[in-house]
Amino acid sequence: MCIRDSGKEFDVFNTETGYPINSAISITEDSLGNIWFLSSEDKLFRLTNNEIQSVQGIQGIDGKTLYSVKADKDKLWIGTTNGLCKVALPQMKTTHFGLHGGYPIFETNENAVYKDTHGNLWFGTIKGVVKIIPNYLKSVAEVPAPDISKIQVFLQDTPLPENNKFKHNQNHLTFYFRSIYMSAPEQIKYKYILRGFDQQWSPEITNDYVTYSNLSPGEYEFEVKACNAEGDWNQATAQFRFEIKRPFWQTWWFYVLPILIIGLLIFFLILQRIRSIEKSKLILENRVKLRTRELQEEKTKFEEANRALLAEKERLVVTLRSIGEGVITTDEHGKITMINSTAEFICEVTCDETSDKFLSDVFPLFHKKTGEKIMDPVTRIKESGQLFSSCLLYTSPSPRDRTRSRMPSSA
Repeated sequence: MCIRDSGKEFDVFNTETGYPINSAISITEDSLGNIWFLSSEDKLFRLTNNEIQSVQGIQGIDGKTLYSVKADKDKLWIGTTNGLCKVALPQMKTTHFGLHGGYPIFETNENAVYKDTHGNLWFGTIKGVVKIIPNYLKSVAEVPAPDISKIQVFLQDTPLPENNKFKHNQNHLTFYFRSIYMSAPEQIKYKYILRGFDQQWSPEITNDYVTYSNLSPGEYEFEVKACNAEGDWNQATAQFRFEIKRPFWQTWWFYVLPILIIGLLIFFLILQRIRSIEKSKLILENRVKLRTRELQEEKTKFEEANRALLAEKERLVVTLRSIGEGVITTDEHGKITMINSTAEFICEVTCDETSDKFLSDVFPLFHKKTGEKIMDPVTRIKESGQLFSSCLLYTSPSPRDRTRSRMPSSA
């Protein structure tokens, strides 16, 4: 592409000079002196201060075949395969005019555009010439607010629950929505968001439904909005608030109930343990009382027997002291425990002198014939291994050397 500036030489703009263009099929100049042109590759370029910029991202012309461009004040008119596209400068907002919008504008021809002295624009199409009066041409009607037509549960028509509270197993929902746009209903686009699940609005879609599956328990709000073919979004939206209820095993009382049951179980176990201890204590007290009573009875019997034994011993002592022969008694160890008056007279000793002394120490015994010292009867019995509790010795009132052992009291 070559451009001559004010009688100077032509400037060449192509790939060889470092610009992304080889040929232009349509060119125009706006009110600010910017030059706009279309390339054979269906791209729009702007030339400003000898700098060429590729203009991209304009809704309505991207991906389409571009045939012509014409500047009109602060607007660009671009002929495409689907009609005309008006681009407002510098915002680059587009408005589409074609069959889908109710206008008899067909596919335009290459560079078939003209602006007459009255400001009217003429475009050649595959079915004739179209006259555009910019000041009287109105855009298509604004898209009305969308409406949520129905909601399905697991792809089945189901009556909405009370207060829009779905059960935990009704968590697969499909939302159907619509927006009335009689001129070009197929060009309506939607965006949606499920608050409580999505973080931002969805990309543009042309489908009139969306499905959410496996929703967790919680509160949600579904919201959808629509736009027309020109990209004008209606700020009015359709909303639907609902809740997925928690299953009983995720409710607070289900978590509290096991703790309460465990607490009650521990309480009853402790109570049962206390009762068991108290019962064991009562049984032990009864056993102690019974054993104490038995011991007391045995003690009483022992004391009675001891008293009877002492009384019998006293009677025996009195009897032994009163008999005519001398009597000496010892304990099981051979110590003298009693000596009566006759024995005192015969042996010339007193009871106090002989008390708690061994018999062999007080009365040594000698053999009558040999004169050898002999063992006293108590020692003889002990060495023989016989058991006895005491020994009773008594002498006759004859001479002293006739003292003899009569019999042991027990063996």
